[in-house]
Amino acid sequence: MWICDTCGKGINSVDEAWLEWVTCEKEQEKFRNKGFNPVRIVHQVKASPRGSCYSVASCGGHLCQYVGNDGLINLLELISIGNIPMEEGFEVIKRIFIPGYEQARSYFAEAINAGVFEPNTKEGYYNTREIEATLEYIKNK
Repeated sequence: MWICDTCGKGINSVDEAWLEWVTCEKEQEKFRNKGFNPVRIVHQVKASPRGSCYSVASCGGHLCQYVGNDGLINLLELISIGNIPMEEGFEVIKRIFIPGYEQARSYFAEAINAGVFEPNTKEGYYNTREIEATLEYIKNK
């Protein structure tokens, strides 16, 4: 399950999800200034509780194109040719491929402040044990 970057509600399956990104550097900067990530996972139209969770992104596709081994190579290619900024690309890869990361990612700072774990990696690059500890923290909160 993923969390929609527009409405904040759950996306229950890959069939309900859309990956979108902006390609123009000027647009990316505009989105960053507004606090948006230029690479987003959102509800596709048929599954959107709002009717549409898309932004004004220039490119995108069904999330099913970006899961599994072929999906990973597709994302890596988009990063390598500069269509998706590197850090945002790595973040979406973690969201899609690392079990529990999507559910825990909004709570890492809170879990660290609560002493759940002490990070020894770059922010956002937590290991499985730290992700599981954060999920346990959320569950017991």
